Amino acid sequence: MKTKVNGNIHANQAAHDLPYKEEMQELIEKEKHLLQLKVLEQQREADDWRAKYESIVNKVGDDAGKTGDFRALEFVARVDSHNSSNLQESASKNIDVSSEGMQQLLLDLRYKWVLDMSAPSLGVRSIKQDLLKAVNNEIFSVRGVESNQVTIFMAERCDLEDSHAITLGSMMSKNNLSAFSVAYNNLGPSFFVQFMNSLRARRKTPQYINMSGNVNMANLDLSPMLKNLTDSTWGIICSLQDCAHGQLSDRRGDGPSGHASTSAKKAGQSVASKGTRRSAASNKSLANDLYSDSQQPEMALSFLKHLHTTMDPAAASAGANAIKKGGTASKIASRTSAESKGGAANTSGGIIRTSNLTTLAVFGLTCNFLCTESISKLGEVLDVAAPSLTDLDLSFAYVGKFGSKILHDALASPSSQMV
Repeated sequence: MKTKVNGNIHANQAAHDLPYKEEMQELIEKEKHLLQLKVLEQQREADDWRAKYESIVNKVGDDAGKTGDFRALEFVARVDSHNSSNLQESASKNIDVSSEGMQQLLLDLRYKWVLDMSAPSLGVRSIKQDLLKAVNNEIFSVRGVESNQVTIFMAERCDLEDSHAITLGSMMSKNNLSAFSVAYNNLGPSFFVQFMNSLRARRKTPQYINMSGNVNMANLDLSPMLKNLTDSTWGIICSLQDCAHGQLSDRRGDGPSGHASTSAKKAGQSVASKGTRRSAASNKSLANDLYSDSQQPEMALSFLKHLHTTMDPAAASAGANAIKKGGTASKIASRTSAESKGGAANTSGGIIRTSNLTTLAVFGLTCNFLCTESISKLGEVLDVAAPSLTDLDLSFAYVGKFGSKILHDALASPSSQMV
């Protein structure tokens, strides 16, 4: 009997001493959230294909009236007969903003841990302020968290604007919210300010953050966000602009696009030398519009630089040493003071961070025109994140031939996890 008891004690101790147990649990949770988000994305793609299918059906119906062949329409009628009642109910559904209405909303969720306001089943095409406040007060409040399992919030293409910023910021500051997506809305600077405040209020930042497709944020500097992210975050998708009106960057010989300055001068000289109708002044203005860097946002470049130094501190220290060797004392002092001011502004008033962003499983820069320097820096980010990066989203992003080579090298890397 004593031997049996001792054996149980040793078995329990061995169970507690399993190596990397916490790391494995975190990895399982990460994969769980990623699979959930992939399922939702596939459902949305299915809805898009459904819309395309219906447009084809309408065309077939027009042709059937002329040819008399109604077989395709008969097939459509059989398919639609199974879903017509559900579609009518979802289209006419109106969400009640009362406490009872929020409870009913939770009961109608397909997945109890995902609140997808953009799901067709909810029938919400535009989120009003009263509905968003009700969701925040009833679902994400301290009392609401105890009665539901919602950890993911999605509101894509729901006409969210900066007037919703304060309510959204309050929701994102809740520690139980592990992932959110507000892609393809009309959010701008006010939302980003509230989003930064919400990050500073959390001990662990959200695992997955999707802010892509918000045009009003494309010309903002989102790099301060990186200093406030912890190691719990593994997914970031945003839309940032580099080139305004298709302009080319001019780095005066610094970096891959250093040829732009020389080619601009040659192009300006050749155009001016020809006997065209335009004057020399107009030619110079045209060259300045195409090749001047005075009007370039280059927000994606700034974001990628900070992301690279955040994930690879060794590169940041190497860059600092290079500046000390090649720059003057005044330049070093001015840059150091600027960085110290920026760091104080970005992290003041929040919880002291004991960890930083270290790994990326999902990364995206969508809906943009990347300059050559950004594409080069993107390659460096992909090299650093290669052991953990599984999903790269460059939807509606122009990268050109140089970008194609960078992506080829990233996929061909032995450490790449992208498939």
